[in-house]
Amino acid sequence: MVEQSERYRQWSQSSEDVNCNGNSTDNITGISSGTSFNNLCPLPSNINYTWVVSKSTPTGDGCVDVDRQWLYNQSKKAEPLNVADTLMTNKIHADFLGLKGITRDVKTIVRALDEPDTKEFAYPLKFNTYYSGYITTQTKVVNEDIDYYKILIPEEGNLYVNISGSNCGLTDMALISDLDLINKTVNSKSVPLEQNVTEKEYFIQGRGKGNKNPKLKSYKLKVNFLSKNLKNGLVAYYRFNGNSNDESGNNNNASQVWGAVSYVNGISQQAIKFGGVSKPGHVKIPNSNSLKFQNELSISYWTTIDSYDGMDGLGKYITDEAPACVFAKSHDRTGFHSKNAANKNGNFGSGFSNNYFNSPSFNISGISKNIYLLKNWIYVTYVINKDTGYVYIDGLLNYSQSNIDKFSIANKEDLYFGKFSDNWYPYNGKIDEFRIYNRSLTPEEILQLYNVFKN
Repeated sequence: MVEQSERYRQWSQSSEDVNCNGNSTDNITGISSGTSFNNLCPLPSNINYTWVVSKSTPTGDGCVDVDRQWLYNQSKKAEPLNVADTLMTNKIHADFLGLKGITRDVKTIVRALDEPDTKEFAYPLKFNTYYSGYITTQTKVVNEDIDYYKILIPEEGNLYVNISGSNCGLTDMALISDLDLINKTVNSKSVPLEQNVTEKEYFIQGRGKGNKNPKLKSYKLKVNFLSKNLKNGLVAYYRFNGNSNDESGNNNNASQVWGAVSYVNGISQQAIKFGGVSKPGHVKIPNSNSLKFQNELSISYWTTIDSYDGMDGLGKYITDEAPACVFAKSHDRTGFHSKNAANKNGNFGSGFSNNYFNSPSFNISGISKNIYLLKNWIYVTYVINKDTGYVYIDGLLNYSQSNIDKFSIANKEDLYFGKFSDNWYPYNGKIDEFRIYNRSLTPEEILQLYNVFKN
């Protein structure tokens, strides 16, 4: 009991020092001097403030007068100056006698948390994370809303900015760098924005009209980054954005586009589409020195199966008999190919012929059939490192096999998309973001590539 009394005495004495300045006889210092900002009790100036003011009665909220609910100077400008805003609402502050208070006023809360409209207060973004932003009407019924975000780039590489959202008031998005003099603007439908960047801070500026977002819909924002190291060993890169050109710099461009081949919406801008048995087609890439390999190889691409003949109601996955050749470097079965996207048991075919690996063949089993539903995009990566082969599905290791004999890809054959040899197994689906490396990608690099374009 004595010990508790002593603790109470110490607490009561210390609590008299209300300003925590060692003086128990001075007056309380508050954040306001009347209705103005009190410099003796400064608020941090590195954050934004929004004063939500309730005027549910002619004079206030029934408890506190309007002019006592926010800080302002003689000119009625919100304080702290340049970092404060004011919102007026007809809601009371809390639920009372069946009346819904501000805590249930979603529009007011979202508007009070409005994204910063200057670079100084920009919200930092993490890679591979989805964010929601809102275009809202600003103070004094100003319709233009500007949102700022910042990104710290760790090293040289490629930055990808994905923005999506309809009927949310968003009109454009810009990537800004004062040092690089970048100010690249895209319409909200023209995504993703891609830019080669160096190690420094960049900003994303969103712009829109609050009166175009009456239902308070959000836009979605995601940023991703690929290190410059993912250009090392890249010998062919097909984005299929309206053509079949190689964007790796090795000039492995298509020499022939034959049959029912078209370019449609893909996982990233456009993709190439093949029509299968009924409308066969292919793209031919001439053989070159850069497409010859020795001990290491990596192939990665996005693909989706649009349809196949003979599908039953429950088995919505590809069968052995289905049109399934994604790509091939073989006219006589001595090269590599992707003959089966999945067989009738739901197993994923590795895409390497028996003659290529001799014995044993490199096939994959045990993959869930659910990911092979028609028109679902999946990300496939094959990695060969000396005598071991690996297969990754959607960025994760699915299968590996060691003791693969005599690694050697046929160096005399052209590369084909959309068929095997002589239009065997013509593909009925889409291919996008197709990369070929003359080295083995690491698991971390494969996951980076997957995250850039995953939905």
